[in-house]
Amino acid sequence: MQKLFGHVMAPAGPPTLVEDGTSYRRPSASEAALPTVSFDEFYRKTWRFVLRCLGRLGVPPSALDDVFQEVFLVVHRRLPDYQPPLENEEQAERVWVFQILRFVLRSHRRQHFRKEAVFRSDSTDLESVAAATDTPHVIAERSERVRLLYELLATLDDGKRELFVLVELEGLSVRDAASALGLNERTAYSRHNAARAEFNKAFERSRVRDEWRLK
Repeated sequence: MQKLFGHVMAPAGPPTLVEDGTSYRRPSASEAALPTVSFDEFYRKTWRFVLRCLGRLGVPPSALDDVFQEVFLVVHRRLPDYQPPLENEEQAERVWVFQILRFVLRSHRRQHFRKEAVFRSDSTDLESVAAATDTPHVIAERSERVRLLYELLATLDDGKRELFVLVELEGLSVRDAASALGLNERTAYSRHNAARAEFNKAFERSRVRDEWRLK
């Protein structure tokens, strides 16, 4: 899978973030002594992660900007309550922002899409922005890999898909992914193994289908 999806790239620059005018609440004297996190710094460090996860969890291009904006508006409001750990800060930030992302995404689906509707992504993933030196062949090859990745992810149910994205594609440990998803570790390991097995089966079916078409 690494060879197949190893060329998926991050976008060249962050989307424009629209502020909603929400003000930070004034911290108490005890809170003022705690380490604080700048919203601009937090956004700079996590926007690519959020954007990748939204696409990989099936947010269609037509809704991506709205959901992305909403995630960071919630981050803006809640950031004064976030306490950065002394170690593994990047992983902790991803866990925390994914918890917000997951809540926003589920709320958005309930409010804006019929229950039976399925989020679909087209073959253009925001991660696959081409480098200036890429040839048309390289761009086409990357686009096909992204299309296949999204197609395979769509075969997983929401729970397995979230875990697979966090562990297999974003590199979080199963323990950190379990924290992000509110699962105990045993359940997370079991679900992760099931997700990998289903993904690999879907990949094998796709491979066999493509080989048959080429005969």
